[in-house]
Amino acid sequence: MKRNSLLIALFCLISQILIAQVEVNQVVPRDTSFTTYSAWVNMKKDFPEAKIVKPQLPAGVLAEPNVVYATLPNTSYGKRDLHLDLFRPEKPGKYPVLLLIHGGGWRSGNKSMDIPLAQQIAAKGYVTAAVEHRLSPEALYPAAVYDIKAAVRFLRANAKKYSIDPKRIAIGGSSAGGQLASFVGASSG
Repeated sequence: MKRNSLLIALFCLISQILIAQVEVNQVVPRDTSFTTYSAWVNMKKDFPEAKIVKPQLPAGVLAEPNVVYATLPNTSYGKRDLHLDLFRPEKPGKYPVLLLIHGGGWRSGNKSMDIPLAQQIAAKGYVTAAVEHRLSPEALYPAAVYDIKAAVRFLRANAKKYSIDPKRIAIGGSSAGGQLASFVGASSG
């Protein structure tokens, strides 16, 4: 009887470990139907001279890629870190910050689409942040709004570290990113 209890306990322990491993290894769904390349292909029909702008860090700009601005401990995909790519002038000071939110119909796209713009704006004396947020295949509205608000709180809390003037924070985006920016700007708190 003791041996059976021991085997059952061992079986339960191994099962819990295997289940935990499966949960940790779940991949967040990605819709890659909207990318810089796909947008260029569509645009090229009407504007044959159009070119994809490549990221190029200007002189005098510091880059801090993949800064974790929030950790979500219990998502459907396990623990989930949210990131932003930050660009700021090298020269010491306090700079206004601009958060850039990518487009993609709420379900595709990613923060890398805004990097060339973020780099060039940072060269003009701003701190810029290209922000990752959860897309609809992962989490439905209002999750993306909450994520972006968390990015704003993170930047305010780390204003000194990143040379940010916490009283001058702006947010903008293209397409769905513009809609999210307006939701964040119009919400309280």
